Amino acid sequence: MNMNAAAPYVSVIVPVHNQANLLQKLLRSIWSEDMPTGSYEVVVTDDGSARPVREELEQAFPDVVRGRPLRMLRHEHSKGAAAARNTCCAAAAGEVLFFLDADTIIEAGSLRRVHDRFRSEPALGAVNGGGAMDPANPEDGFTPRYRALLDHIQQNRRAPVACTFFTPRCGAVRRKFFDACGQYDPSFPGASVEEYEFGYRLARHTPIAFDPQINVLHHYQKFWKNNRNFFSRVRFWMRLFRKHKKFENFGSVTSYYGAGSVLGAIAALLLPFVCCRMGIAIACLISFKLFLICYAELFIWTFRLKGLRFTIRSILLSWWLCLFITAGALAGAIDGLTGKSD
Repeated sequence: MNMNAAAPYVSVIVPVHNQANLLQKLLRSIWSEDMPTGSYEVVVTDDGSARPVREELEQAFPDVVRGRPLRMLRHEHSKGAAAARNTCCAAAAGEVLFFLDADTIIEAGSLRRVHDRFRSEPALGAVNGGGAMDPANPEDGFTPRYRALLDHIQQNRRAPVACTFFTPRCGAVRRKFFDACGQYDPSFPGASVEEYEFGYRLARHTPIAFDPQINVLHHYQKFWKNNRNFFSRVRFWMRLFRKHKKFENFGSVTSYYGAGSVLGAIAALLLPFVCCRMGIAIACLISFKLFLICYAELFIWTFRLKGLRFTIRSILLSWWLCLFITAGALAGAIDGLTGKSD
């Protein structure tokens, strides 16, 4: 592509930290898109990786770097995903900022869809994309396959007209609205819930639409890391909940899932004692039944899309994760009472 052409219309924004191997997969999926010459660029910020990501790519995957519309920036020390995205955006030239995570692979046609929708719809300010039904790493066991289906159902199947938060894993926003919001808040550590907080501010300036034709495959964490991720994200999300006093209409943090998680955790905690007293057994049964009711949408869709065996495993894993979700919520509440996160 001609790097001296007019400014690109879309800037693809990617933060990365020690994920050169995954980043090259994302870049390959972007380069395979059918896009007009000079219509887009990719801006990557290496957020303090142990070994510079550019160096790794040039050595191991030179074809994804040479002659491409790619700019790579670097933080010498890690500042978190929010700061890395802000650094990308400060250097980006596009009118539209299309955010992707380094551990995703964009589905064919998604970048073109972003480009064409913003070109043809001047009133469109921001749009969230969704997730594929299957993960980018199915070889890593059931947990990544469960997480991919969970996100697909919560996003693509629910598909709200307007979302309450913005997802930088796969979301695009017109540059003027990003600047009006004041960028991402870098006070959130690592990659936590900065997208929720940013989305609250963004929604004051423009509705956040959803488009099921914009999708990514995501590399999800394995079992134990996934548990820790649920705990930490809910803990940080509680900081936002205390301030805004509302659940989301998109993704995992809805009122139904919140109630279901607490009920599931109660049932799990009572389970070891069900043989002791009839009252405990009844309380456990009622809690578990209510957990199933709150999660009914997820499990019905899981059965339709993946069958009975996958659904049973999903119920058990969801029930297990309720413990970490509830523990994260309690930790977040304690943080608020002690002033730790304010």
